[in-house]
Amino acid sequence: MIQTKIFNFKISRIVFLCLHFLFFALFLPAEGKVRGQRILNPESSRRLTSSSQVSNLENRIKPFLEHRIRRAGRFRGLPQLHPEDIPAESDILQLARVWNNLSPEFKGLYKEAIRIPKSFLVHQSPGGNFEVYYTTVGPDSVSSADHYGFEGADWSVKTDKGNGV
Repeated sequence: MIQTKIFNFKISRIVFLCLHFLFFALFLPAEGKVRGQRILNPESSRRLTSSSQVSNLENRIKPFLEHRIRRAGRFRGLPQLHPEDIPAESDILQLARVWNNLSPEFKGLYKEAIRIPKSFLVHQSPGGNFEVYYTTVGPDSVSSADHYGFEGADWSVKTDKGNGV
């Protein structure tokens, strides 16, 4: 009797999980995700061909860039962006694809919005292959505390031993 109850419980649990899987597979859209009121569709990352499509892309991203410019140097006092004003990842990638077709005004707005503040410090890699920009003040600052706990006494100089180790 107990064996039958356990067996029935296992079957009912499997049936329950299968029904849930089918429900989500059938009723949830597989082709896109929703952010705000917009549907993010992977097909939207196709190449834009007409100038009206490029200007639509510019108009979608323009409020976000203008907000970044107004926010530069200010840490408080500006309202948050609405989720539908934040560009999707596909929109940002699309900018790189159609950069040559963008209007000069939009290119200038974009360059101003992504500019690294002059107050940031820079560290150039020893090989000169990349630069790291950082600040020590404000909400984006890097901590100057030593979180790894290294001290001068922790470092030891390796000496050459006779066995090659």
